[in-house]
Amino acid sequence: MKRDRIHRGGFLIIETLMTLSLLAFVFAAAGELFRASLLTCQASARDCDQASRLDSALLSLRRDIWQAGDIRVSDPTTVELTAGDGTKIVWRINPDASAQRIGPNGRSTRWEPMDLQLRFVRDGSTLLVVHSGPPENQAIALVSQVLIGRAR
Repeated sequence: MKRDRIHRGGFLIIETLMTLSLLAFVFAAAGELFRASLLTCQASARDCDQASRLDSALLSLRRDIWQAGDIRVSDPTTVELTAGDGTKIVWRINPDASAQRIGPNGRSTRWEPMDLQLRFVRDGSTLLVVHSGPPENQAIALVSQVLIGRAR
């Protein structure tokens, strides 16, 4: 006698294991994507904060340079500015990569570390703020209107 096989509509163990393996792969990929998204958001916030600090420091330095009657770079991390009325302002890039401004009254303003390798270079009536790290040798030129006026 031949028995008729009755086909039941259930899943085989092999099909279940393959489905679970595929789900594990998808969840692992989704977890890595989520992790990469979080790291990108953190890096973006850190870069935005650094750009804001740099912009604030450069705005203040730009104001000081604009009115400077003399620009003296004593070393690549220190610049002394003398205004038309003889007052002196010192700007310094500290070893921890923070920027510091010491005003004529001795009051100091400090910008938190910026993770940038900044240095000062004088070029005539212009002060160059050079970033020597990657991307290589980017410079921002800040001009003194007083020194430009004297040159004419």
